[in-house]
Amino acid sequence: MPEASREDDSPHVQQLRAALHYAIGRICDEVATERGTPFRRTVVATLTEAALSQAAVMARDLELFAQHARRAAVCADDVKLLVRRSPTLSAQLQREARRLAAHAKVAKERRRAQRGRRGARGAGRGASAAADPRTATDAGEVMELE
Repeated sequence: MPEASREDDSPHVQQLRAALHYAIGRICDEVATERGTPFRRTVVATLTEAALSQAAVMARDLELFAQHARRAAVCADDVKLLVRRSPTLSAQLQREARRLAAHAKVAKERRRAQRGRRGARGAGRGASAAADPRTATDAGEVMELE
């Protein structure tokens, strides 16, 4: 791709282009070693530009999915929608989403346990927390416990 036609030559994009070019070059070297078919440098450069172009298209699609759902940010559901026609990629994404959800759940339980320990230390200063049938929620309002 000619230099003048590149949309964004910011330092971040240049760094991404260089890293992607390196990674694609390494993959091509591995394939060349396994199969005995060398890749020309122009092929590696073309693959790099194709990958960057595809990433730009995907980013735009993700943006449009979020806008269509009237959200300000892209979420995991947008990515799932994007990869729906690639069963392998979709399955890998589902596994990663489950792993991240489990990690978030553990972190939330850990924070909740820490808040509980802090509350138990402060309960001795006045009325007992066990005697009061109300509790403060995360937003700060008080709700009745049954």
